[in-house]
Amino acid sequence: MIPFFVAFQNIQNLYDEYNFIIIFTAGLIPISFKLFTTRAGTFNINFSLFLLSEAIRGSARFFSVGYLIKIMESQSKFLFKNILSDSNLKLN
Repeated sequence: MIPFFVAFQNIQNLYDEYNFIIIFTAGLIPISFKLFTTRAGTFNINFSLFLLSEAIRGSARFFSVGYLIKIMESQSKFLFKNILSDSNLKLN
């Protein structure tokens, strides 16, 4: 067999076994998320598991950013004021 097809089959086997974990962790690490989602479509992973992992990942990411802003309130307020100073949005 051609090495490309062997590697493709190996990756497909990993997606079949760990599809939820692969998509969930891909959204949390700085590697391009589009790469993993397009491969998920290529390897025909379970769509409901894909949606579930996306919902959990998205929620975890936004809640963690919100929590960091909450615990670093004074620094984040200063940062947002600097970012928004050129726009029409104002913070109280």
